[in-house]
Amino acid sequence: MVPFCTAVPLDSTTYVRLEDQERETLRKAGTPLTIALETLLRLWTSQPSSRMTLHDQMALVEAQQPGGFFGTCDALPLRVDAEGYTRVDRNAGHPVHVCLQPRRNDFMTHFIAQVSSR
Repeated sequence: MVPFCTAVPLDSTTYVRLEDQERETLRKAGTPLTIALETLLRLWTSQPSSRMTLHDQMALVEAQQPGGFFGTCDALPLRVDAEGYTRVDRNAGHPVHVCLQPRRNDFMTHFIAQVSSR
């Protein structure tokens, strides 16, 4: 059976956080988008050590470049149980591409280039 959707789970994307040096690179770009992003980051992060996790951005880049920023993107038979948990179920699961092992540094280079361009 061919997978009909792709999942980019939080347990993959949790490790993709905007570090201080990357944030500074964005701030220095000075484009309207990076200025807006820096303003939002100051509102979202209550402490200087707070980090922005790029969950949605990883899902978006997977739609743009399938498999391009993940070490694995395997088809797994998944189902959601009665309690709302996603389970691998070889008998009753439906095939879903599941993206794991994000290539963080490759992604960050791509992300910074995209949002910093004029």
